[in-house]
Order: sequence, then C-alpha cells, then structure tokens
Amino acid sequence: MDSISFQQIETKEILQCVSDFIRTGRVLFNNFFGIGECGGYECHREAGTILIRKKEFYFYRLFLISLDEGELTNLLSVLNDEEYVINIPSKSSIENWDKLLRKCGYIFVDVYSRYYNNNIPCYPSSIDTFASLDDLEVVQDLLYNNFSFYTDHLPTKDELKKMIENRQIITDLQDGQICGVMIYSIVGNKGYQNFWIDKGENALALLFKAKNIFLEKGIKYCYYWVRDSNTPVIKIHKLLGGKPDGLKDYTYLKKK
Repeated sequence: MDSISFQQIETKEILQCVSDFIRTGRVLFNNFFGIGECGGYECHREAGTILIRKKEFYFYRLFLISLDEGELTNLLSVLNDEEYVINIPSKSSIENWDKLLRKCGYIFVDVYSRYYNNNIPCYPSSIDTFASLDDLEVVQDLLYNNFSFYTDHLPTKDELKKMIENRQIITDLQDGQICGVMIYSIVGNKGYQNFWIDKGENALALLFKAKNIFLEKGIKYCYYWVRDSNTPVIKIHKLLGGKPDGLKDYTYLKKK
C-alpha cells in the first residue's frame, strides 16, 4: 500500500460505523473517545481497521479502531502526506501503543493527567469580567502563544467567538489590559476548567471566579487537565483540593 485515501463522512455515520465495527471482533487498538458536533471528519476503512481524521490548524488529529495490528501498522506507516497527531487516553499502561507508534514513525510529545475537585470551596471573588467580542484577538493571542496546538486541543477563532457570546471566558485585567483568561464549560452537572493562563499579579483570581460560577450553578464536580511536568500548577490545584482520577492523555506526533 503506497497511499491512503480519506472520504468525508457525517458525524452520525461515524458513530454508526464505529458501533458496527466494534461488534465485529476483538478490538486491539482504539483511541476513539467521541467527536464534536462541528463536522469536518474524514474516514478510511479497511477489513480490520477504521481511520478517522479531522483537520486542526496545520495538522490532522487521528482516531483509529483496529482488530488487526499488522494491517494497522501498514496503514500508519504509509500515512505520510500530512502531520498527524494521535492522542491515547488511558488509565493503564500504553506500552503496546508506544511500541506500535514508534515503529510507524511517531514520536512522543507529552502526557497530561486529569484532575477533579468534588469539594469546591467558595472564595470571596466577584464574577464581573467576562470577555467581549472586542477582546477576541487578545484572548486568541494569549491562548495560541502559550499553549500547544498538538496537546491542548485549542479552540478555533469561531469557537472562541461562541464561547465569548456564551460568557464562558473570564478575564483578568491589569492596568486596564487583559493579562489572563479562564475558559470554562459546563456539561450536565460537571464543570470543566478548559484553559487557564494569567501573566498578571493575581493569577489565582481567575481560578476562584470559575469555582464560584460552578457553585452558583450547583456544580459539585469540576475537572481539568494538567501537564505532568507542570509542577507549580499541580501544587496549586492540590492545595485547593484537586486530585488526579487516574486518566492520562498521551500525545504522539508524526511529521510529513
């Protein structure tokens, strides 16, 4: 096999295809952890493997399900037309994944751990500084210049615009200028601190404001991802009651 062709596929078709495929046999490799509603997915299918990709900025994020390690190895080995990023979410060893991906030309990038807090304390902090559409460029620059496109699942400009309209972005101001942002989301009865960056003198204020929003909405659990090597931030979260839940997200990259 010299090349792989992908075809556009609707979200509903992906979910049905994945469900049908999983029922056909014992899955050996699977990093499919759900898809967004915005579409833009493409699919390639072989007898024992499904590859699903989505363009993000200048690379593709790749999802796969396979019953055949040999077939999957061949597919990943010839996938050289673009940059590809593969995420492996797992609570157990990924030794088999690491061996497979390195054999196919992928390099390990980083690992993040998921933390949770089910005892959210209340802090004296007003919630009055939400981003406006006039702040869109500043918010985007803060994110794009301080987070990784590969590992942090950064929102697009259009997605940021929707977050601002939904009042999901809290800002920290210093001398009248935005120096930090906290982006949060709520899914069901759980809160998520998606992005936290602050270059000001009172960086913890954003964290407190997000927690107060959760409390106001009756949220008892909040979750967030932290890079395993980010010791200062880990210490802060643990001091405030954060605990790792055992789930890690490993990122691998293959450049064209």
